[in-house]
Amino acid sequence: MSQWASITVLGRDRPGIVAGISEVLFHHGCNLEDSSATRLRDSFAMILIALLPDPPRLADLAAALTAAGTRLGVNVDLRDLGQEPPAPPPAGTRCVLSVYGADQPGLVYRVSQALATVDCNVVDVTTRVAGDPRQPVYIMLLEMTIPASSSVAAIEQRLTSLRAELDVDVTLRAVEEETL
Repeated sequence: MSQWASITVLGRDRPGIVAGISEVLFHHGCNLEDSSATRLRDSFAMILIALLPDPPRLADLAAALTAAGTRLGVNVDLRDLGQEPPAPPPAGTRCVLSVYGADQPGLVYRVSQALATVDCNVVDVTTRVAGDPRQPVYIMLLEMTIPASSSVAAIEQRLTSLRAELDVDVTLRAVEEETL
């Protein structure tokens, strides 16, 4: 029976973190199914979903990941996700939303709240402050799924008032899905 685990890694950025953690997973017979990693200022964050070998030896894997984390100077957390197969991605239209404007408190909250009220499922968010420090520009990119009960045009309408309230540029576009 298949079993999955999530592994989170957080610490000061340095070369070798991805290699060190993935080496442990490889040597313990794990298969990486999903992963995301990023550098945030001088910190590094990564989350991985791994399919464990049969039989899974979580205690051994946890000990090896903790040792690797200590060697790499990062905190590592292993969570047993059990044997429940992964849920399919949400149905609907996949879209990318970009927001550009003056840096101000509440941008992520206000945009994500507007999307949540119409059941959009945000699957990835990236934010950055860029430009001249005297006039920083806040950049937010979201990947999301618009539910089948709505449309890109309806979500655009919803974002119109937010665009004016926050004085930001907002662009929403559907992502073409390729059939493999």
